[in-house]
Amino acid sequence: MPEGYDKRAEGAYCEIWLHASQKDAFLTATDSDRRRVERLFDYMSEEGPDVLTSQQYKNEGRHNVSGRKIPVFALSAKQLRVYGGWIGGNPRIFLCPEIAIKQAKKADQEQLQRVARKVGEKL
Repeated sequence: MPEGYDKRAEGAYCEIWLHASQKDAFLTATDSDRRRVERLFDYMSEEGPDVLTSQQYKNEGRHNVSGRKIPVFALSAKQLRVYGGWIGGNPRIFLCPEIAIKQAKKADQEQLQRVARKVGEKL
């Protein structure tokens, strides 16, 4: 269990963990966006990211962390974005250290770098 994270979904493909510090921010999203993201968590934990559209599961690029390129992904539902990355283990884990309520079309690059660093720490 990743320390400081809460398990949000568990399925045949993976587990999804959201950092506990993001709970209040998650609650500021609209009810419909939260429900959509929870459904995305359920779908992805059971079937993997291939069942999601490119708008629901987006590759936000690889970010350099201590000489390693860490891929960051976003699960999105309208205005709510949940940022995370894959870490090894059995079961496989999608770790989500940060979320954002979308203010602009482009993702905040500083936030993506922070996510990459936090995911990289767990690798």
